[in-house]
Amino acid sequence: MTDPNLFSLSFSAFLAVIVVLSVLALVIRFLAFAFRERLVAQAPAAAEGASDPALIAALHAALQWHRPGYRVTRIDETSAREPS
Repeated sequence: MTDPNLFSLSFSAFLAVIVVLSVLALVIRFLAFAFRERLVAQAPAAAEGASDPALIAALHAALQWHRPGYRVTRIDETSAREPS
């Protein structure tokens, strides 16, 4: 009885791992396609005159974490600057 060559054994294990990862990638791609997020049309917050309550709560929590005692008084939306 001959022992398998270390190179062929390593190559077989590598191929098995690649096959398993490829199958998992295909499963994840299928699940992401099957359960993709539905887009909902929303009016901009500035046009409505009200901001997103979750955004305000997140900003307030972040501010309290870094600067206890401070509070959010005004939120202004600005456009992103283009890199120069």
